[in-house]
Amino acid sequence: MIFGILGIYTLGFLFVPLAFIAALVALFEGQIGLGLLGMVLTIIAALTSPSLWAVFGLGALWVLA
Repeated sequence: MIFGILGIYTLGFLFVPLAFIAALVALFEGQIGLGLLGMVLTIIAALTSPSLWAVFGLGALWVLA
């Protein structure tokens, strides 16, 4: 959960993957509430991170070129 919040407010390209991994671990450990909250925060962080948008945009340009 903390990685998702850090992904929203700081370096998204670093903390969004960590938040996703932590949310998956929480889900597999049986902590459904924390896992789902972590997934929601990961999605919000991925959608609001300008650095991740730039990475996805450069990837799309690479495919189109």
